[in-house]
Amino acid sequence: SPATVVLGAEVIAQVRIFAAGLEQADAAGLIEEIAAAGPGGSFLESPDTLRRLRTGYHSSPVFGHFGFEKWQELGRPSAERRLRDTTVELMARARPPENQGEILARGEGWMRSRSI
Repeated sequence: SPATVVLGAEVIAQVRIFAAGLEQADAAGLIEEIAAAGPGGSFLESPDTLRRLRTGYHSSPVFGHFGFEKWQELGRPSAERRLRDTTVELMARARPPENQGEILARGEGWMRSRSI
């Protein structure tokens, strides 16, 4: 289904970000700040954490990144509803490629070559 394709693309985007990891230069500063906070301490107000607060998350076009109050304001949408709404919006904006006729002809030719 189209929604499955949209969800698959979202998961792949998140996996690519995760797989890229942290830059070593970035990780060194983070480790120092965590160590400075010490056992039981909090690094949540450290300069590096505050600097990264708004950019440290994957911004999902499907599931968004908002708090409880905003979720309630939006009518408490389920994940399935957000996925469906995003899929419908993407399909409404989609335009066929310039070479659509060529693509269809190649696909139909491929199917004819494999029919019994």
